[in-house]
Amino acid sequence: MLAYKPQLMACSIEERWKPLVKYLYHLNISRDGMKRMLVVQPTIFCLDLETVIAPKVPPK
Repeated sequence: MLAYKPQLMACSIEERWKPLVKYLYHLNISRDGMKRMLVVQPTIFCLDLETVIAPKVPPK
């Protein structure tokens, strides 16, 4: 995965990955779903949660 998308190494686990994983759990996305997201579109884990991802998710 890192050979394919080396920019993942530059993404902060504390600032990007952890908040996104918590948010996805809040949306009831399973671990398997997150794994699929990581395989299909790994750069989503480098996007800003508050300015890019959350505004595009419809409210529950």
